[in-house]
Amino acid sequence: MERRCKEIHDEKEGRDEEIEDEKEGRGETVKKHTGEELLKLSSRQKSSLMNGALANIALSACYSVMQPFLRDQAIKKDVSLTGAGAIFGCYEVAMFCCSLIIGSQGFLEMFAGLGHVLGPLVGGGLYQVAGFGLPFFVTGPMSIVIAAVAFFTLPSDKEEEEMPSDYGQLIKLAKIPAIPLEHLAVWVGFVGLSALSPTLGGHLQNVDASVQGNHIMIGLAFALCGIFYTFSVPLFGCITDKCNHRKVIIVLGLIVTALSFTLIGPWVPLTDLFPNDKGATWAVFLGNCLCGIGTACINVAVMADCVNEAVSHGLPDSIITYGNLSAIFDTSMGLG
Repeated sequence: MERRCKEIHDEKEGRDEEIEDEKEGRGETVKKHTGEELLKLSSRQKSSLMNGALANIALSACYSVMQPFLRDQAIKKDVSLTGAGAIFGCYEVAMFCCSLIIGSQGFLEMFAGLGHVLGPLVGGGLYQVAGFGLPFFVTGPMSIVIAAVAFFTLPSDKEEEEMPSDYGQLIKLAKIPAIPLEHLAVWVGFVGLSALSPTLGGHLQNVDASVQGNHIMIGLAFALCGIFYTFSVPLFGCITDKCNHRKVIIVLGLIVTALSFTLIGPWVPLTDLFPNDKGATWAVFLGNCLCGIGTACINVAVMADCVNEAVSHGLPDSIITYGNLSAIFDTSMGLG
């Protein structure tokens, strides 16, 4: 009997140690999900991932293709900048309305960034070549082709086991203090980004007269943010996997983002540093680069830390939790 009691005690201690190890090593757990297991995807999963990536690129490109020239078109058609901003806002309103119902996969965020790279560059170039219609004549059929590819290559739903849904879990997630606070950082970041869409082109032309009518240069300014965002996402993913100080990373991301808008604006006390008192092209371009880095830093750290917060508060480490957290993330982004 004494020997049996000792065995039970040892088993309990072993389970306690496993729980502690799991709490301390959540970063490694995330790494296995996003790194090692990614290499072991089935052909079905690879097909779904490819189609999701293409869809994210197309959606982001179709949205951002207007950024270099929409302001000029709004002025030509006597539409106010508020109206131009509302056009961009429609996309985010639709995202906000659908996110809590549909959700998305956070891994594909990198491909959304790639779409924001291609959209302004392609849009600015095509507008420069043939005017207002060509960017839409190109991106529209591209979206149809990608939809057709998805239709013929995505696996049938009948092959998939039914996954239970838990919409009540959204309320549980919202009650965890860190989750709404961290998504407030996401909201702040996208408020700044969305403010640039209808205004950055005009600001850049005011800063540098040589940019007047050069929509390729304006598109490049927008694309720099997407380029640095796309390449920073996997980098910060590796950092957050190995670092348990994700909240510190979020704060650093906010500081970098604030610095980026200080350069783009520029901040009033800095205007005396520029010859024209309005800023400089290099400052706008550098600000957009920093904006992409800061936004990627915030978004990746928020995604990783919210998973840890949810699991530490007793929610399952499952695809349902990931989907609901992704829905909250997209909602914050849409509100921004």
